[in-house]
Amino acid sequence: MADQVCVAVRSAERHTAVSAGLAGLACGIAAASSVLTAPVGPVLLIWILVYNRAGLRWAKFAAFVLGDAAAFIPVLWLFAQGPRQVFFGVIQYNALYRQLDWPEALAHNFDVLTSWIDCGPALLLLLLSAGGLLFIYFRSEWEAQRKAELYLCAWLSVALAAYISSVLPTFARYYIFTVPFLAILAVAGIYAAGSSLYTLERPWPPVLVLILLLSFGLAKSLYEHRDNMVWPDLEKAARKVNEVTTLQQRLFADEAIYFLTRHDPPSGMEMENSHKFNFPPPLLALLHLIPQAELDRQVKAGAFNTLETCEDQDDVEAHGYAKVYAKKAAAGDCTVFWDKR
Repeated sequence: MADQVCVAVRSAERHTAVSAGLAGLACGIAAASSVLTAPVGPVLLIWILVYNRAGLRWAKFAAFVLGDAAAFIPVLWLFAQGPRQVFFGVIQYNALYRQLDWPEALAHNFDVLTSWIDCGPALLLLLLSAGGLLFIYFRSEWEAQRKAELYLCAWLSVALAAYISSVLPTFARYYIFTVPFLAILAVAGIYAAGSSLYTLERPWPPVLVLILLLSFGLAKSLYEHRDNMVWPDLEKAARKVNEVTTLQQRLFADEAIYFLTRHDPPSGMEMENSHKFNFPPPLLALLHLIPQAELDRQVKAGAFNTLETCEDQDDVEAHGYAKVYAKKAAAGDCTVFWDKR
């Protein structure tokens, strides 16, 4: 995402509108890939128009908008083929149904918003970014255009953080989109701290201290999460599924297992979180959705030749999978059932 900033800065400096079009295209591709990046486009466009130093503003505005729109051609093509499905997936789900089955989404968001206090790397990044921004505004003697480029990173960080915080429910991992812009400001913060507390002749010691702190934080995080599921565990489950299942048989599995085994998921099994919907049957069929109750009924009826799950053993016993299948095997942290009774 930092590349978008570079292209936008180049656009403000050049006479032609090509860079503005490329910036719009990059923003559109990001937004089409994840709606969490949607605020980047408007912020960059406003910045280009305000700080434009060469060329026509209206030409750059048009180029940016056209580039942004071009990125959504695949989405429009899908919309032409299935308007109801695309509208539900892109608009309705994000606006109305994300917090379904999350009765305490606001409390959850509050916990996420305050979690940075207990996270050393996040706290360090925010403090260095804030220090860098204060240094740029009050003490640096850099030229105005250079300051404006760094202020752009601040505006992008604020816009993304505010937008992500408004999502119900939100998650800490969503804020990863702010990291590239905060990191640019953090560099100025490191410079300010090093030049004030140490010496400009030897700039490396403060940087080395920061590297050590971040390395210890990474090591601590890896140690604390050493028992979490990792990709090799899923690969073990995928190998076991391939041993007992042909590509023609129906498979109940986690999304990652479908990917690893190259097994096409049955209609309605493409996304685990989609089983929470209880729409009328015609709409369920149109959207290719299976409610959880219907999915449980199909499992008990033996509709799947093989079943793979990474749920804990208590949940596995509660579902009664062992009553449906004669054989099972542990594969990493997952369990594979096959041979219907």
